[in-house]
Amino acid sequence: MNSSSSHTNSSSNEDAASDQGRELSGRRSHRAPNWMRDYVSGEGLSEEDEAYNVQDADIEDPLTFEKASQMNKWKLAMDSEIDSIQKNHTWTLTNLPSGSKKIGVKWICKTKRNENGEITKHKARLVAK
Repeated sequence: MNSSSSHTNSSSNEDAASDQGRELSGRRSHRAPNWMRDYVSGEGLSEEDEAYNVQDADIEDPLTFEKASQMNKWKLAMDSEIDSIQKNHTWTLTNLPSGSKKIGVKWICKTKRNENGEITKHKARLVAK
């Protein structure tokens, strides 16, 4: 058997396998996994429901401290987080030993909503980077 005939045989075997795969894929049925059975996509909503779902879509949570600190609602949320950190003795400020790296922090701001989509709370969390 020379190398050209083995190459031809393997090539035709690959073609047959790919044809068979296409044939099988046409007969397979696809269904959603069990964990997605109660998923609702929002397709087919009435115009009123659609408008309700997007009424606050243009309101975005701030991504930076600079933006959050310009709005009173986020200042209050950040103050509440600092109060909670101090009350729970979450961490203590100390002098940084020489040669050590400091831990950076950032603010995460999220608007919390109830099941009707109404804003219930502006929540700010101070997290380590």
